[in-house]
Amino acid sequence: MVDMHAEEKTAPDAWQPFTFAGVAAFATARTSRLLLVQGIVSLACAACMAVFFHAAWSNSISAAIEQLPDEGGIRNRELTWGGRGPQRLGAGTFLSFVIDPDGSGELGEAADVEFNLTRHELRIRSLFGYAALKYPGGVVIPLTRAELQPWWGARRPIILGLVALGSVFWLLTMWCLLALIYSIPLRLIAFYRDRKLLFSEAWRLGGAAVLPAALFMSMALMGYLIHRLNFLQLLAAGVAHVLIGWLLAFVAISHLKPLSVAPASPGHLSNPFADASSAQTTEPPDESGTGNKD
Repeated sequence: MVDMHAEEKTAPDAWQPFTFAGVAAFATARTSRLLLVQGIVSLACAACMAVFFHAAWSNSISAAIEQLPDEGGIRNRELTWGGRGPQRLGAGTFLSFVIDPDGSGELGEAADVEFNLTRHELRIRSLFGYAALKYPGGVVIPLTRAELQPWWGARRPIILGLVALGSVFWLLTMWCLLALIYSIPLRLIAFYRDRKLLFSEAWRLGGAAVLPAALFMSMALMGYLIHRLNFLQLLAAGVAHVLIGWLLAFVAISHLKPLSVAPASPGHLSNPFADASSAQTTEPPDESGTGNKD
């Protein structure tokens, strides 16, 4: 018990997951400590997502609504447009809207994500591909400034809050699932490297390793927002942040306590085979000077 308390006192504190030793420290820490650090990091990442949504998407939507005409809408699965066409609304590098009733495609693509409203379908274009969605039937969707401006103005703060709150829950859920996925290979590597790593410890180690990767991705998102990164570079950063998590988790195993055979303490059972062999090697010589000549 004295040795166990001494090990707990000398164990490093698990507060920062930004070094290999710091990630390894979470393996033997309490789960509440990991959840606390994950909560702090999730708030920082969610703030970055909310800032990005507000600056890149929300402002483009507001600018597009400002350019809407006094008449227009979607009725009976068909677009009715009172302005000139084709016309680009809320032109931006991140998000833009195009009204093109005839589907001519004259305006081309000017943003990373573009919503193109044609006569009978909504076309969504991005680097991920192209998708066409038919307008819903039995629903009237107004496309006028007088109707959409107050609607969007009242719901914009609510949507922004939902983006931030949803990001926190989404990140925490994904980190828990990723930690479970990490646990199996981490325990296997720890076994072959003679490191002590229980399943719960592997889960905590994996849960700590993904945090620097998430912060890296949030920084990349901010770089994309200020035009330091383009969309393809942002996708490359998404691949890199996955590799960062795996690298931290695998290298952190070398900072775990190695397995060692400790001597038996009083009150503990010792190995009978080891005792027998040691007794044979330490048997005193026969003092009578006679041996078995048979």
